[in-house]
Amino acid sequence: MVGRAFILATIGGVIVWLMRLYRSERHNVIAYGQKLAALRTFESFVSVASRDDNAKAAIISHAMGTIFALP
Repeated sequence: MVGRAFILATIGGVIVWLMRLYRSERHNVIAYGQKLAALRTFESFVSVASRDDNAKAAIISHAMGTIFALP
């Protein structure tokens, strides 16, 4: 009886642990996907503002603060 309870508790603990790993992985996929989209947008803005150095510096400053901000 005690052995069966131990096995069930172990299996339950493993399932909970795997669920937490899955949730954190899904969170990372979403967060890094958003950062990738921001970087692609940043590249298009920089290519448009490549003629004006002041505009380019402002875009780079704001984009880097946005992209690398803590979620």
